[in-house]
Amino acid sequence: ANALCLNVKWIKENFNLDFKDIVVLAESVNVLRDIEKELNKYQLECMTNFENDEQYQKLKESQSSPSLFQKDLREIRRAAKTHFTTDTNTIKLSTIHSFKGWESKSVILILQPEIQESETYDGYYIQKRENTPALIYTALTRAKCNLFIINLGNLKYDSFFKTNIK
Repeated sequence: ANALCLNVKWIKENFNLDFKDIVVLAESVNVLRDIEKELNKYQLECMTNFENDEQYQKLKESQSSPSLFQKDLREIRRAAKTHFTTDTNTIKLSTIHSFKGWESKSVILILQPEIQESETYDGYYIQKRENTPALIYTALTRAKCNLFIINLGNLKYDSFFKTNIK
């Protein structure tokens, strides 16, 4: 998460972008939650449409039942999505699914590896998923001007992006 945070800051500084014009998109909330936590260490505010790390940890500690935990987590996320806006002077963090219908001047897409079975990857528990072309297309088309892709080891799209994006 720290390396991803530093990459986001590097992109902002080297391309002379305003944080208000940047959204970071990824498939999983846990990666984004950790990036938000790291950005806060640099006193950088974020707008998210999911729970922050503090909320997540408190909820995790207070719930004994997995079904109650999931129910409360869904309620927190629903409230966060309701209050989410791109019209702020902060960096935005969102899952690709939750950012459908929105746009941003600059999109930083964190491309996660394909996972065929639920497993732990680089310290993160990741549920089984496939980066479907439609989902990746949705992420790519959220950018009005600038698109930055940080590939965390997705082999399926690596050669495609290297060949087609310059």
